[in-house]
Amino acid sequence: DLRITLSQLDIETEAMERTIEDSIEKCYHLTQEIDQQLAELSAQMEKDQHQGQEK
Repeated sequence: DLRITLSQLDIETEAMERTIEDSIEKCYHLTQEIDQQLAELSAQMEKDQHQGQEK
């Protein structure tokens, strides 16, 4: 029956949308973590450079 097929497609579409949204959210959080690590590394490199210039 066509209505059942359309209903199944709707359910599959909603499930796929949730999966995609979850993946996007995970990527966003990973990006935030990477940005934080880069900021920490940059600060550490700058600190190391200043210490090297003082010697």
